[in-house]
Amino acid sequence: HVDSTQSRWNQASITNANTNVNMEQFEFKNDLHLKDLSAYVSAAELEAFDADAQELIRKKREELLKEFADHIVIKNELLKLRMESIVDATEREQAMQRMRGKIEKKKQEMERQYVALINDYQEIASMKATKNNVFQTFLFESDPQFASIKNSILSPNDKYEFENQLKDFRNHIVKQYIAYYSKLVQQYTASIPPSNMH
Repeated sequence: HVDSTQSRWNQASITNANTNVNMEQFEFKNDLHLKDLSAYVSAAELEAFDADAQELIRKKREELLKEFADHIVIKNELLKLRMESIVDATEREQAMQRMRGKIEKKKQEMERQYVALINDYQEIASMKATKNNVFQTFLFESDPQFASIKNSILSPNDKYEFENQLKDFRNHIVKQYIAYYSKLVQQYTASIPPSNMH
């Protein structure tokens, strides 16, 4: 009986030791790597991002990294508790794989959020630049004929109506162009394989 009891104690010690070793092997690492904005866009494209947009993207990056780090801490604590109640090595491995799958899904979701945010602000910057370029095309304020009418003997009300009608029509043209331009860009961008995108 003494030998049998000692044997059980020895076996329990071996099991506990194995569990501790496995826990070290099963611990999840924080492998979410969200790079700075400059790693996702070219130098020329980066210049189009205003200071507010760059600051917002930087803060979002920090938030996502912190959220994922906290997520890893919680998952490791849950894994530790589960491993303490599972003796079978195969079941331990299966439990770990299930949790690893959930962590990978969370990681991919955060990477998509970050890239989507950058893409949104890149599109905003592009649209602003396009709008400014189109606006410059219809910059009637510097036209000599416009200046001549503004400096004429017409009444202030006539001058106001003249300028206001031009501004309204210009805004209408710019909005139509921007909408059409955006539609075509999206249409043809969708036809380009991701590997060929720059």
